[in-house]
Amino acid sequence: MFRIVLLLFVLCTPFSSMGIGNDTSPNPANKEAKNYHTKGLDFSREAKFDSALFYLKKTLPLYYKVGDWSNYFKAEGAIASVFLKKAQYDSAFFYYSRALDLADSLLDKNDLTFVIIYHGMGNYFFRTNSFDQARYYYTKALNFIIQHKGKDFPRIADEYLALGAIYYKMGKYQKALNYFRKAEHIWKKNLGDLHPKLSFVYGNIGNCYSELGMNELALRYYQRNHSILKMNYGENNPQTLLGLFGITTIYAKTGDYEEALKILTYILPNIENSYGKQHPFTISILNNMANVYALMENYIQAEKIFRQILSIEKKMYNNKNLRMANNWANLANIYHMQARYTEALDFYKKALVIKQELLGADHPNIANTVYNNMAITYTKMKDYDNAVFYYNKSLKILNGMPVKNKLYLADTYNGLADVYFQKEEYTTALQHSQKALHYLLPEFTDTDIYKNPTQEIIENSLPELANVLERKADIFYARYTNETQHIHDLKSSVLTYKLCTDVLDRIKISYHFDESKMSSSQRTHYIYKKALAATYELYKKTKEKKHLYWALQAAERNRFSLLNEIMQNSLATRYAHIPDSLRERESWLRTSINRIENDLLKLKTEQPPADSQAVSALESRFVNAKIEYNNLINLLEKQYPRYYRLKYGIRIPSLDNLQATVSKNEAVLEYFLGDSTLYIFLLSKNQFTVFNTPFTEKEKKIILNLIRSLKTYDKETFLQNAFSAYKLLISPLEKEIANYRRLRIIPDDVLSYVPFEVLIANKGPADDFTQQDYLVRSFEISYYYSMSFMYRLKEGILRSDQKTAQGFLGFAPVFSDDMQNGYILASKDDDFRGGILADSLNRSLVINQRKYRSLKFSEKEIRSIIHLFDSKHLPAAGYFYNDATEENFKKNCSDYKYIHIATHTLMNDNYPKLSGLIFAQPDKNTDENDGVLYSGETYNLALNADLVVLSSCESGLGKLISGEGLIALTRGFLYSGARNMIVSLWKISDKMTPELMNLFYRNVLDGREYSSALRQAKLKMIEDPLTAFPRNWAAFILIGK
Repeated sequence: MFRIVLLLFVLCTPFSSMGIGNDTSPNPANKEAKNYHTKGLDFSREAKFDSALFYLKKTLPLYYKVGDWSNYFKAEGAIASVFLKKAQYDSAFFYYSRALDLADSLLDKNDLTFVIIYHGMGNYFFRTNSFDQARYYYTKALNFIIQHKGKDFPRIADEYLALGAIYYKMGKYQKALNYFRKAEHIWKKNLGDLHPKLSFVYGNIGNCYSELGMNELALRYYQRNHSILKMNYGENNPQTLLGLFGITTIYAKTGDYEEALKILTYILPNIENSYGKQHPFTISILNNMANVYALMENYIQAEKIFRQILSIEKKMYNNKNLRMANNWANLANIYHMQARYTEALDFYKKALVIKQELLGADHPNIANTVYNNMAITYTKMKDYDNAVFYYNKSLKILNGMPVKNKLYLADTYNGLADVYFQKEEYTTALQHSQKALHYLLPEFTDTDIYKNPTQEIIENSLPELANVLERKADIFYARYTNETQHIHDLKSSVLTYKLCTDVLDRIKISYHFDESKMSSSQRTHYIYKKALAATYELYKKTKEKKHLYWALQAAERNRFSLLNEIMQNSLATRYAHIPDSLRERESWLRTSINRIENDLLKLKTEQPPADSQAVSALESRFVNAKIEYNNLINLLEKQYPRYYRLKYGIRIPSLDNLQATVSKNEAVLEYFLGDSTLYIFLLSKNQFTVFNTPFTEKEKKIILNLIRSLKTYDKETFLQNAFSAYKLLISPLEKEIANYRRLRIIPDDVLSYVPFEVLIANKGPADDFTQQDYLVRSFEISYYYSMSFMYRLKEGILRSDQKTAQGFLGFAPVFSDDMQNGYILASKDDDFRGGILADSLNRSLVINQRKYRSLKFSEKEIRSIIHLFDSKHLPAAGYFYNDATEENFKKNCSDYKYIHIATHTLMNDNYPKLSGLIFAQPDKNTDENDGVLYSGETYNLALNADLVVLSSCESGLGKLISGEGLIALTRGFLYSGARNMIVSLWKISDKMTPELMNLFYRNVLDGREYSSALRQAKLKMIEDPLTAFPRNWAAFILIGK
């Protein structure tokens, strides 16, 4: 996670203007001019620049005619301002300079119009990066106001804002903040708290705090900026959209790349339409998109956008321009990340020459974005002397700043730690790591390299802190392995990794949306692997159970965390004494966001492509709903401390609590794949241990061949690999589990696709699958996603509001080619009830240009189960054909203990939220019911079911995310209250499934637990040579007890 710094731009805009002067002339021409003037200013605010210029230019001859020179020059200043906004700098300069030349002879010496002209010239030089000249004119405007109106005149705030922007650009952030605060005070006093001018102040204060590494404060001011713009101009106004820009820089800085990219992608076309492609605003958005792609390791897309920016800016600027320098630096970063180090250095040096000339040799931007990055590149090239040289140049600049940028300093010391780590000078490396921690956490001052900050100090976790802790842990482990062999160093490595993963957990929980959390899991998975390896080594040395538990924690923290965190947030919301109105708002926003996202994804994947205006409208709703949700969660975290504590509290149960949930006759096996090692944790009532075995490409091939053979009926390959997989996955702990009756399997990575029941301990005759020694012969087997989830599920703490439900509810849309009326079948009812409920009748189904075949045996499947319940005098109901609708499911699913859906699964690996279960298609689609129960919708169900069976193809599969697991349909059902589930791992036989399900429910109604009932059903099918091959009986697995 050692990072190279990318240049995330912020918008720093000192634009301001004075209104039209009072109308003292009775001349109709003057009244007409002022009407045009007002229209022009209104169009300018709406970013309709051509219309603005049209009306503003019409004012000039009219003002000239009546000799209204004050408003004449104000109109010229407004025209110049529009050209500035359009980035047409020559035209802007023409109008400003002409006004400046003529004003001396035509205006009274006390006329405040001079302020507009001076300020406008300052804006021109600011925009063209001539900061000394810009400061000259802003200061001239300031002095004019003080001389003629005094220090309390409201217009003076514009000059304070502009001078603050200059000092921000010069890297003098504290001085900039002082000027911004002066502007804020004056405008609040004279204009109130919600005037749009305050948005400029808050945006620029946010910029300063962002540069000072105070991201939380920066985000707060960016949100104020956006709220004021939204309130004054509406949510889709270009200025309001630009107000989102600062928010995205904080998302990117704190690692929430997905959210940053989504918002940037949304606002880009709107800003292009309003300001044009050759405009600094557009270029800044493109720049940050490229940087986010780079941070997401999509270097090809990042370089493509940077090249596009370079092409645009070459037409706009000369080569000695700060934006061009930033382009060279960003391209250098991309080359560095692609290991093109020589090219990277060439581009860094080009950027350095320009930046030194424009910013001065001691600017902090040079230290962090050029010297530090050059040092990282030299480190990669193993040129450690040059690396140290450039880090020291950076330190000289950063330590000379009046206000220390703690993040920049921490990055620099962490970089030096990396250099000395590579040189195997471990003590020196650790000393630099300790200095990096001091700058990140001022409350932590301990110089002892064996000491780390406490949990209380790291409450506000930063990605930079995780970077430093990871490197420190790496150094201790290398020191232990290569130099000291001292247990103290190994333990320090483990404790530091543990603290690092605590920080990573807190960062991930702070992300409010699924994609961001999943991406975080993928990016950080390797750290948990390193942490587990070090902790396992410590356990081997000490044999202390707490170290083994720490190893389990490392395995647990990076699996199935997404659903655990959603549940944790739900519990926190429920038990934190939050007012009902806020709880309801949180729930409504979350549900709305899921629904809008689903609709948006459907539109974007439609063929032919959907109307672009419809997509844009949905994107606007989506972004604004997410921003409102973010703001609400931030409010809850600040105003309700109990909510904060519950949300960020310990989520992994203690070892005693875990063992208390395990019955005497069962063992839990949790698998974790390291880089080349498979760890197997064994937990039972009285036992807790771990095993390890090699897991290289050779072992992975065994697993993949096993999975493939099950799906393709390759019997020879199956026998060979099922036996090898047993040796790999079960043999290491065969003796330890021999006396248990039930196994609870927690798979990892590719093992998630394996039904462990098929593993063969001893091969039988190759041509007789009824005689194979399958694992299912020895054990009842079920699956969980993590031990933490198992604990929550068994303790019943996921849904405290669940009711006791009874009876069976089944759905079979059938999708018959023969025309069929829909009907409802209830137990103790031999006749069909309900009749025709829709005018259109189901036939074979086509969705997204894919045809779904008829499931003619699914009707028999549901009917036979209903009759089983009827024979036991238990309530049961089934919905068939056109009555098996999504709407009927949602209306009735809360009332039943057993829910069984026999249908097709709609799978979408590219967009997992578009995976779902297909129901009978309605006559008329609505937002709520379109015939598919999508994955996102399952989180909004209110289930009281003890068992949900998804009797459909591959209903237990989904996209496999490193560090998270399968993103499958099961997650939403479990979150919504399903205590146990049965799902399938591959395409299943419509003819075989009813037999297995009938056997299963018969066993359940005879009093067997689900794992025993499913095992007995499978053993029964193994007895029959026609169904003994595992493809026929092993697809369905039980998640739960």
